[in-house]
Amino acid sequence: MFTKRFELAILACFELARSTRTVSASKICEWLGISLDFGHQILYKLKKSGLIQTERGSKGGIKLARDPSSITLLDILIAIEPEALKLCCEKREIFNFCVKDNEICRLRNFFYSTFKKIEKELTITIKDFLEDGLFWPREKKRQKTL
Repeated sequence: MFTKRFELAILACFELARSTRTVSASKICEWLGISLDFGHQILYKLKKSGLIQTERGSKGGIKLARDPSSITLLDILIAIEPEALKLCCEKREIFNFCVKDNEICRLRNFFYSTFKKIEKELTITIKDFLEDGLFWPREKKRQKTL
């Protein structure tokens, strides 16, 4: 259901939240183990949505645009995959044969309630995630893979 882009965007935001200064795009991509081109696609969406910002100059780079306590995983999902929690019939792209709008569709209701539960789970903030120890620091992750 969730894409690799979403996972990588979360990890990039975690790393930016842990950093005390701006970080270059190449450094973020190195941490994530992805190409710079792929990283730029992810970072562009995060910047466009106002979750990260860039600074130019000798001390320039990327940093979070807001405090980590105000950025949720849902914010990141919406930035990276804006259609992820929308039903096909809401987007009106696939179901031309769907029931009339004034009738109840059991399938739509099922997915709607499921998406609402997922939304609720994704309201955890970056700060909460990092403070609860739910995220492996880079150093521990590297040691584990050796």
